[in-house]
Amino acid sequence: MQTFITSDLHLGIEQSRVDAFLAFLDTLPAGAQLVLNGDIITHYYSDRTLSPEHSRVVDRLRHASYEREVIWVRGNNDKHLQLQDPGNIKFVASYTLGKRLYIAHGHRFDWLMPTTRAMLI
Repeated sequence: MQTFITSDLHLGIEQSRVDAFLAFLDTLPAGAQLVLNGDIITHYYSDRTLSPEHSRVVDRLRHASYEREVIWVRGNNDKHLQLQDPGNIKFVASYTLGKRLYIAHGHRFDWLMPTTRAMLI
C-alpha cells in the first residue's frame, strides 16, 4: 500500500494553500493511505467556523476517509479539535508505519516554542 504524508495545512488562515491541497488530493492513487501530520486546522478555528472554501477541504477529507485510510496525527494547533462529523478519519497522537517510520508532529519535540509562546502572552 502506498502512503502519502502531509502536514501544516493550517486551514482557517489566509495563507493556507487550499487549492493546491485539493489538487494534491486529486492525484492520490485509489486506495493510497493518507497521513495528515498535524496542524491541518489552525487552533482558533473549528470545522464550524471555517470559510466555505476551507470547509470544502474538511469535507473532502471526510469523504476520502470512506474510500481510503485517513490518519490525522494531532499537532499543536489541532490537538483538541473535534470535527462535527469526522467520517472514518482516525485521530492519533502519533503513528507508526510498519516498523519503518514513526510519524509525530514536531511540537512534541520542541522545547523552544512553548517557552517562547509563554513569554509572549
